[in-house]
Amino acid sequence: MTMRLTLLFLFLIPGALCLGQVSNPPSSSGDQEEPQGWFAYGYSTTGSFASVDELERGRTNYKYRVAKQVFQDLVEATGNHNMIPPRFELSPVPKMIAAANGDQAVILLEEKAYDICAGFGKDSLNAIASLLGHELIHYYEKHNWEDHFIREHGGSMTASSIQEKKVGNKMLLETQADQLGGLLAHTAGYKTLEVAPELLTKLYEGYGLPASSPTSQYPSLDERRAIAQTSMDRLKQLIGVYDLAGYFLATNQFDWARAYYEYILTKGGFQSREVYNNLGIAAALSAMEGRHADKPSFVYPLQLDLTSRMGSRGNEEDRQIALLEEASRHFQSAFDLDPEYVTGLINQGCVEAELGRWDDADDLARKAVRMARKAGDKAAESNALILTGIIQATQNDKEGAKASFSSAGSLTYNPLADLNLQVLNGQTLPPPPLPGPVSNDETIDDFNLDKLFATFSLERFVPDYYIENIVGSFSYAGAREAASTVLVHVEFSKEIYGFVQVADLTYGGSTNEGIKIGDPVSKVLELYGTPSRRVQTIQGEWIVFNDQQIIFRIDEKGKVFNWALFRIKRA
Repeated sequence: MTMRLTLLFLFLIPGALCLGQVSNPPSSSGDQEEPQGWFAYGYSTTGSFASVDELERGRTNYKYRVAKQVFQDLVEATGNHNMIPPRFELSPVPKMIAAANGDQAVILLEEKAYDICAGFGKDSLNAIASLLGHELIHYYEKHNWEDHFIREHGGSMTASSIQEKKVGNKMLLETQADQLGGLLAHTAGYKTLEVAPELLTKLYEGYGLPASSPTSQYPSLDERRAIAQTSMDRLKQLIGVYDLAGYFLATNQFDWARAYYEYILTKGGFQSREVYNNLGIAAALSAMEGRHADKPSFVYPLQLDLTSRMGSRGNEEDRQIALLEEASRHFQSAFDLDPEYVTGLINQGCVEAELGRWDDADDLARKAVRMARKAGDKAAESNALILTGIIQATQNDKEGAKASFSSAGSLTYNPLADLNLQVLNGQTLPPPPLPGPVSNDETIDDFNLDKLFATFSLERFVPDYYIENIVGSFSYAGAREAASTVLVHVEFSKEIYGFVQVADLTYGGSTNEGIKIGDPVSKVLELYGTPSRRVQTIQGEWIVFNDQQIIFRIDEKGKVFNWALFRIKRA
């Protein structure tokens, strides 16, 4: 599975669904109108709906198992356990393409739509994710409530005005489902941007839905294309903002990362545990810069950047405490969305420990260990034990701390185990490599990032999208190259810039040292040496080299997923 961003610091980026029957299969008078309570991706006025027996038989189909795995990935990515998770059904009857019913807590995909998605070959799962992500947004955003409200409270409105209101409302909700559904799929690791336009055409053609003649039941293909184009343009912006925030976390630009995550929550309208978690990480790491600079300190599971502990920024205790309290609130918000979210629990425990609230930190660490063991998540259990060991060490239980750090290291690969054992034994941690001049400039797509960096202007860099003053004085732009994406953060008034160029997952080139996608992490370390920092993620890790200004993204199998180049200029 590709990476969905929750940097562990834990940047992340599970839940069992109830199985059961649709209590009442969709029905309508003469099947001439979209059935009440259902939000359908498309709607055919011919044919009938699936029976309960047909839905039960659908669960034995291998297609059901494939699609349900995509569905579970998306439900997990929402991190929303405050609502009953919907169940998934595969219907053998072509009628609605895909649909959501909030009253019955059901998401339905039709086998015919599955087959159309399968025609996309290597992008077939991305196509399925595009459909299911769209329907899940209808469910989690409670769009059926708005539809019910119009139906039931039309008052003295005429039938035509009610219909006009319903059509306008549907257009708005479809746009939201396209945008947020695409971002949900992105956080779950699916890439839907490239497949969505063609998928829409093939679905309408396959189901014989009108290309240009509007119907009273549902938008025509031309109308959906217009909705999709608006949605895709906005989705590209949101995905770029989300990704750029992650890269800024990895490169210690914590204030920029915070601003962009806050933008996603407020202006983007996308609420998820991952965003709250990463926002908390940005606040916590910003607070920890310069703390304990006068003595060796333990390395928290969310604090993997050793450089952040080496330099002092003076007496900023009030600011640091305020940021830590803010981080704790964000982690609590992530946990409120998903009480099974052990990542947020560990991160909140780290912050409570840094604030000196040892009893609270200990309670959170113990709970995290229990939850991780129950889920069989060795990586999370290892990090929870690291936190336990730090708490024990600060409470003068050196033997207990040693046992916890050792257990953490034996569970799975975790560099924090050895680092914290060194601190416990009074050893001096090796100083991190200092940033130096870029030698033998790295390039992707033969694109000269340094030239752009040295002479940046909107006239020279023609972006595909540009948002002026996206947050305060921050402006943001993005552009596609042949096999990469260039993301730009700029504050023109201060001549402050942050550039990131990200290689596509299918990039066939190599780095200057010969690293290609799929190479083992050992080869990266052999050729590039000691990294400036290593950022743990749920899906693997990010390895940052300041000298070469390159970030390698490593998957859970220890292979290179892709890489990104970065350039930062601050006042």
